[in-house]
Amino acid sequence: MPTTSAEEITREELRAFHFSGSGLERARPTEKIRLAGLDGILPEVPRLEAAYPLYAAPNQLPRPLIEFPGVDEAAVRAVIALMGDRPLIAAAEARGHMGRGVEEGWLIGFHPDARALLYCAFLAFARRGAQKAFSAEVKRCAAGLEDLLAIDRVSRLPHSADTVAASLGTAARRFLAASALAGIFERHGGRHAAMDPARRERCESILEVLRKALDDQQRDPLLWLFHSDEAPAGVAEFGARSCRHEDSWAAAIQFCEQRLAQFTGILRAVRAARLEIESAFDPEVHSPLLDRLDWRSAEPEELAALPAVAIMERPAQLARVPMASFTRLMRSGLPVQMVVLSSGPFADADAPDFGFVAMAHRAAFVLQSSLARWDHLAAGLVEMTRALRPAMAILSGPAAGEIPVDAWVETALYDLSRAFPLYRYDPGREGEWAERFQWFDAGVYSELRAIQAVAISKRFRDHFRLIPPSAPDQGQIEAAEYFKCGAPEGVPFVPAGDGEGNRWRAVFTRELADFCRDRGRAVEMLSRLAFVPAANSTATGFEAARQEGAAEAYAVVMGLLADPEKLVANARGNSRAGS
Repeated sequence: MPTTSAEEITREELRAFHFSGSGLERARPTEKIRLAGLDGILPEVPRLEAAYPLYAAPNQLPRPLIEFPGVDEAAVRAVIALMGDRPLIAAAEARGHMGRGVEEGWLIGFHPDARALLYCAFLAFARRGAQKAFSAEVKRCAAGLEDLLAIDRVSRLPHSADTVAASLGTAARRFLAASALAGIFERHGGRHAAMDPARRERCESILEVLRKALDDQQRDPLLWLFHSDEAPAGVAEFGARSCRHEDSWAAAIQFCEQRLAQFTGILRAVRAARLEIESAFDPEVHSPLLDRLDWRSAEPEELAALPAVAIMERPAQLARVPMASFTRLMRSGLPVQMVVLSSGPFADADAPDFGFVAMAHRAAFVLQSSLARWDHLAAGLVEMTRALRPAMAILSGPAAGEIPVDAWVETALYDLSRAFPLYRYDPGREGEWAERFQWFDAGVYSELRAIQAVAISKRFRDHFRLIPPSAPDQGQIEAAEYFKCGAPEGVPFVPAGDGEGNRWRAVFTRELADFCRDRGRAVEMLSRLAFVPAANSTATGFEAARQEGAAEAYAVVMGLLADPEKLVANARGNSRAGS
């Protein structure tokens, strides 16, 4: 606590600080503010050891280490100490602290880089099987064409054991005697008809495409990760290849379009190869159909086999993307995923609320989640990494350089107070709106407010000044009352303590008050979208119907905001109706 005396603080100084955010430097908090209202809540916040570190291994979904047999909290704390400030270590390094079934793989700690690592780990699990299956199908098609061409090459030669063996193909040679068959052919004078030159040329061309595809698959990663800053360490362990680019957004879109064009050629080759192997290819019928085929005609399991393309940025970098470019990608259908690495709520005026903006475009998968809510995060990443459409994940985690235990509590309070609300929007889900849009209900923590979460945060500490108990409280108003007023007068504060039973007041700036009020509006909008009454609401009957109507109206507004031309047309239509 600062050592400011009561006599040193005047009402004018308080008001000047509240409106300008400067002044009263002697009352600036030097450590985490102890909020009186959190005394009974903080002990109930889930412990860090209950979720981290996470164990991730090939062909397994990441899961908390403590869920494995033989691992207790003491072992988890020992692993956390062993990891130190490293985001990732090999499981073998901590083998002495772990139980059965954790011999290979990696351990991911509660760390700023954990969001990137977990995204890559979940994506590897979601896509690796599809890539292996599609690669096997391409190999099968290539082998079938090679056999057809081998048969054609020997069909024009005199029959001998060698030529018959070559014509049998790789599978039949294990079961048939080539020398005996050659004798039979000679006695009967039989000979295969040579392949039509046009068909032979077509098969050779298809085979060349398939062979190149197999070569590319050997070199390609599971994920191409575009970013403008330093890539988190360790993403390569999960099959990601880092691509640093100043304009990561444009580079990722251009790259994805190029790879999809190549993928279209592979799809056409696979379809044609299947027909050729069955001797069912009719150029007049199938050639026009194949020319019209593109990547949108692919089966979901085929599209999932294509190496994923993702953009990973912090809010400040992503805020520089022009809205026209953002809209273009959201509506393109391109399977490009975006991961926004946020440290709690967006307090920067230049950074929009990306989740709301993305949902307004209706066609993109949107996830807003947090490292502090492992169950919500894991379920959301499972769905997102399987999505084959534009997708965006806004993930909250600790900022660099924070003490893990403090960062854990701070991150958890952002979620529980809904200063950083958690939700998921999946336009691909069948059913009603309630199935497509789900948000996290704070439950027993619904009394928490954004101002309480930001008050303990180092990130927002400059917005507070601590006023001692003996200082006059004239002109000050408690935050709970302040936010109930439409145009409040006075300087708002939250009750604080000093650990000795003294009641201090943590006054805060108008800028922070406006930010927290905006967070409250965001929660109200989300509650309407989810058809769930906002916190402390007991709406029934007519009020419930009114809230449902408000939710529908809000959904219409969100749609109009995402379509400016439609918005203008609506306005013109209303104008004509009014005249």
